[in-house]
Amino acid sequence: MSYDRIYLNNIDMKGYENLSDTLSVKDILNNNEYKLVQAIHFNFIIELDWLMSNANKTSRTVDTILVVDKNYKIIDSTLKKYPNVSVFYPNMPYSYGVHHSKMSIMSYEEGIIVYIYTANMVPLDWNYATQGIWKSPLLKINKNTVESGNLAWELAKYLKTYTFNPNPLDTIIDKISHCFLSDEKVKLISSVPGIFHHEKWGLELVKSLLKEKKFDQKLLVAQVSSIGSLNVAGGNWIQSYFLKCFNTDCWDNFRLIYPSETNIRFSICGYQSGIMFPYRHRVHQFQQYVQNLLYDWKSDRLNRTMFSPHAKTYVSFSDGNDPASINWFILTSANLSKAAWGNIRTNSFKYQIRSYEIGVLIYPDLNKEPFDTLLYDIPLKKYSQDDQPWFSDTKHNSVNFTNIAKDCNQWRLFGQNVTRAQHSTIETKHI
Repeated sequence: MSYDRIYLNNIDMKGYENLSDTLSVKDILNNNEYKLVQAIHFNFIIELDWLMSNANKTSRTVDTILVVDKNYKIIDSTLKKYPNVSVFYPNMPYSYGVHHSKMSIMSYEEGIIVYIYTANMVPLDWNYATQGIWKSPLLKINKNTVESGNLAWELAKYLKTYTFNPNPLDTIIDKISHCFLSDEKVKLISSVPGIFHHEKWGLELVKSLLKEKKFDQKLLVAQVSSIGSLNVAGGNWIQSYFLKCFNTDCWDNFRLIYPSETNIRFSICGYQSGIMFPYRHRVHQFQQYVQNLLYDWKSDRLNRTMFSPHAKTYVSFSDGNDPASINWFILTSANLSKAAWGNIRTNSFKYQIRSYEIGVLIYPDLNKEPFDTLLYDIPLKKYSQDDQPWFSDTKHNSVNFTNIAKDCNQWRLFGQNVTRAQHSTIETKHI
C-alpha cells in the first residue's frame, strides 16, 4: 500500500462493491504482521463497545488509550468491561472548540503505524458514509532522536500539546521522537487550541507549506461535512483569510462540495444520515454568499453517491475539468470553519484556533492513476436553482427515501451518556 494516497472506508454491502483499495476498523486494529504493544485512538466520539467488537483477542486486551471530546464521556459501567482501556478528555479553553482530531497510533515492538481519517469511531460513520483514510508505513525506531522537518517529528510536536498530568502520551511521544518519515510528498497538517503568532498551526501551517511550492492553480475545491459561521468584521472569512492561505484570493476559482437536502434524502440511510451534517439554516441565512459556491456530492465512479460524504478534503487543480491535474490535496478532520482552521484576531498579528484537528497534505505522484486521490466525480455537479444545502435545524417534509440499509436506525452510542439530540447539538458547537 502506498502512503501518498487516500483510501476509502470499506463498505461491506452487496451491490455496492468498492472500486478502489479500502480499509476498515478491523484493518486498523488487527495487524498480524507485527506484535502490538499499545493502541491510542483520538476522536470526537468513540463507541467503545463497538470499537472492541472489531478487535481480535490481542488488540482487545492490549494497553489502549482513548482521547475523546469531553462531551462524550464513557460511562463507568462500560469502562469496567475493559480494564486495559484508559480514557482522557482534553481541556478545551475556548467556547465553540472541540476535540475533533481523528487518528489511531498503533505501537508495535517493530515500530509505529499511524492512521489519520475522517470518521468518528461509530458504526454509522464507518458503515454508511464515505470516509477518507491515510495510513503511514511502519515507522521504525532509530537510536538517535530525529530532528525537525519530517512527519514523525511534527506528530510528536502535535502530541506534546496535550496537557494531561500525568501525561499518558509521554511513552508514545518518546517513541515517535525516535522515528523517521521524510518524504516531500506527505506533510502533517494539524490544529491545536491557542493564540499564536510565530508558531504554525492550521491555516498558517498550510500557508507556510504551500509557499515552498509553485503551482498553476486554476481551481480550489473544498469538500466538507459542515460549514461554520464565516462572517468576520468587514467581510467573510473565506475571502479575507482562508483563500489567501491557500495561495489564491480568487473567489471565482473556489468550489464547495456539501450535500444537498435531496442528496441526503436519497442516501443509503436517508434522513438518518443527516446527523453527520450539522450545518444550520440559522447560520446560512446570514451568509447567503455560500449558496453560490455550493456543489453537490456525486461519486458514481466509486459507487459512493448514496454514501453521504463525511470526509473532508481540500484539493488544488491546475485544470478544473481534469482529475489528473491535481497539484496537492489535504485529507483532514477539519471542516470549513474558523474554529477548526484559525482566524486572525481583530487588530492583531496573532491568530486563534479553538479546536483540535489533524490531517495530511499530499503531493500526489501524477504518474499513478489520478482517480485514486479523488473521492468525488469530475466535472463537479453544481447545485440546481431549487437545491438547498442539508440543514440540521429545519424540518424535512419530503418523503424519506431510506431503509436500503436496514440497520441505519440502530445508530446508537454504546455506553455513552448522551442522546441523539444531544449529539446533534454538540456537533454544531465547533462550527
